[in-house]
Amino acid sequence: MIALAEARRSGRDDAWHAGREAAREALRQLLGALPASLEIVRAADGAPEVRGLVAAPWLSISHGRERSVAAASWHPIGIDLCDEHHARSVRRVATRFLSVEEGALAQAAGSDAAWAALWALKEAAAKALRVGLLAGGLRKSRLASLEPPRFAWPALEAQLVRAGRSAIAVVGPAQP
Repeated sequence: MIALAEARRSGRDDAWHAGREAAREALRQLLGALPASLEIVRAADGAPEVRGLVAAPWLSISHGRERSVAAASWHPIGIDLCDEHHARSVRRVATRFLSVEEGALAQAAGSDAAWAALWALKEAAAKALRVGLLAGGLRKSRLASLEPPRFAWPALEAQLVRAGRSAIAVVGPAQP
């Protein structure tokens, strides 16, 4: 089971709080009532980590201009939100972080929505694999298709939804 949650925010200073609110809601959906001892902390690799439980689920958080989203699961999980207004930046860094074939997927679609979807899928995959972006996380997976979202390798499953002018990707290991 994957639990997803969203929290709206009003300003940049609210990002951290909105992310934690979304994370707690995703954890509530997965676990039910949360113990008072539960903490969401930053792990050594930068990923969110749940403490205060005998068995801690995986947790992933992402922030956008207007909302933060979170996913919780008993299996590795990554979530990313990319606003379409970041499309120009994604195009600019595509040659450094994405394969030529992946860039061609978004180029063929010819829209800011496709570039946002591409980035959200790649970053969610890096989070699911627990490889930081600066540690080569975007190169640890290869997309085969944007619509429907499908990875060529490694064996990952992906869901992609649109929320206004944002792409939200949820990625985890393919289940047998």
